[in-house]
Amino acid sequence: MRSARYAQRILRSGKAFAPIVVPIESTPMTSYAIGGSAVRMYREIVSGAVLLVDVHNHEPTGYQCPFCFLLDGGETPLDGPRDIVLRTPLATAFTASRWWPNNRGHVLVIPNAHHENLYDLPPEYGYAVHDVVREIAIAMRATYNCDGVSTRQHNEPDGGQDVWHYHVHVFPRYRDDNLYGSQPLPDMATADARWHYAERLRNHLESPTVT
Repeated sequence: MRSARYAQRILRSGKAFAPIVVPIESTPMTSYAIGGSAVRMYREIVSGAVLLVDVHNHEPTGYQCPFCFLLDGGETPLDGPRDIVLRTPLATAFTASRWWPNNRGHVLVIPNAHHENLYDLPPEYGYAVHDVVREIAIAMRATYNCDGVSTRQHNEPDGGQDVWHYHVHVFPRYRDDNLYGSQPLPDMATADARWHYAERLRNHLESPTVT
């Protein structure tokens, strides 16, 4: 199916790569494997010129996306509707179940449509995710008594991605917390533990603006 989009693409021209912003139409043409990565090739029609753009994906055939399941109202021991902190028309934030020792209560922000990674994320969803990340960071700073906030975003297995739905991690940071030198806790956070942080964030986000 062809869909009109407005996006930034890395367009191949000989041996050079030039990022440009143009109105485009994309039609999936074929796919192939390279280095363990499924690569979708798109036929891009840009100002009358036909170009090929590669998008690297690793989602297996028949993948049951846990984030899409959550967005549809599903519940598992790892997450459920009560974990959702903020939902907008295009993006959703919820408390994560995998915690780091000194950074508990971190949040994931995802697009409401299924897009695997940064490479194939439409701009409108990228903007929406960014706006929600900002809201969560502000709420986290106000309610967690933290000293700062960090974000992470991973693409492909070698980039640290393990769920095939684009997502951004938002971490509360504390002085000398050693986030980047530590490993996640061995057990996933319980629902009650997650909800404790979710309630803090929701209450802040739903409170009237102080003038």
